[in-house]
This record gives sequence, C-alpha cells and structure tokens, in this order.
Amino acid sequence: MPTSSTTSNPAQTALGKFYLHPWDSQVLVDWGKSVVQQGMDGEAVTQLSQMDKADRKEILDQFGTVVLVNNLDVSFDELTAAKAYLNDLRTRVLANKIDAEAAFAQVRPLAYDLEGIQLSGLSELDEDLNLLDSGQPTWHNETLIPANKNVFIRRFFREMRILEPLPIGEETKRRRDFPMAEFETYLETGAYIVLGIILLFVLLGLIAGLAF
Repeated sequence: MPTSSTTSNPAQTALGKFYLHPWDSQVLVDWGKSVVQQGMDGEAVTQLSQMDKADRKEILDQFGTVVLVNNLDVSFDELTAAKAYLNDLRTRVLANKIDAEAAFAQVRPLAYDLEGIQLSGLSELDEDLNLLDSGQPTWHNETLIPANKNVFIRRFFREMRILEPLPIGEETKRRRDFPMAEFETYLETGAYIVLGIILLFVLLGLIAGLAF
C-alpha cells in the first residue's frame, strides 16, 4: 500500500494539472485509479476512481475528501499546485521521460489564457511554431527549423519561469500577431497601388480628352 509521503507528490501534481487544464477533469480520476491499483483502499478513493465523466466540481470535492481521509500533504492553492505540476513536467522533459513536443502541447494552451498563469517564453515559442507550421520565417527564434524544434522546446522548459499575472489592459501587448501585422502592411501597400492606378487612369482620361 502506498504511503502518505509517496502519494502526496503525485496528488499535488495531478491537482496542478487539473487546475491548469479546465477542459480535463479526468486527471484526478486517473490519479484515483492509479493509487487504487497501487493498493490504497477505502470508500472515498474507490468512489473517486469510478467518477469518469462526472461533474468537475464533484470530482474536485471527492478528491478533497480522499486527501483529508488519507492525511495527504496537498495544497489546494492554485498557484502552488500549478508550480508542482509544471516543475514535474519540466523534470520529466529534461530527463527524457516524456516527449518534449507532447509536454509542450500540455502547456501551450496557456499562451492563449491571458488571465491565467503566464510562462516565460511560451508566447514567443508558440508564435514561432505557428509560423513554422505555416511555412513562414520565425520571428523570435530565427534559427528554429523543423529539424531542431525539440532543442528549442527543451530550452523553453529548462529556462521556464512562472510570471506575475498580466495587469489589466496589458493583454494586447503580450501576444503581438506578427503575421497579421505583415498582412496589414500588405493591405496598406495594396491600397497605395490601387490609388496610383486610379490616378493613372484619370490622367490618361484627361490626356485623351485634350487630344480630341
């Protein structure tokens, strides 16, 4: 049977992933199934392990009951839990226990959550990977190519820091849509070209009128 000390860290990590992935409530149920297989018994954890597709709040409440009944050292503070999950993910990436690209996919949605936890370098790498997938030159990491993508993702995890939440009104500064900026430039240039063509036709019309 797993002890409290060996169970608390995975429980804290699972809770961090639960908080950071609001679309994935199954992570706590999967943790329950795991510890039941390892020998943890009791009505509370058995019920948790059987809560597939249950309501998110109900799953979290039942997880809290398991933590209380088994005296697990788990913090329900969202930032503390998130740090545990992110640090565990980084450790596994750098130890080659998880594919770097698969790990990055787990944190990539945070690049679009402007009100949640911010990670250093995430927005920039996400933008460059989007550009790379579109066949366009990268902006922040000029030497990034498909062949060395994992090198940059591993560097992201190695240097990753949790940043302070964005101040209200600063959201637009966080993610500059460089492809869109280029598109706007093209539009502006195209407008000048069209205007020039119109003026040329007007001028030719005047010249033709004078000729007759």
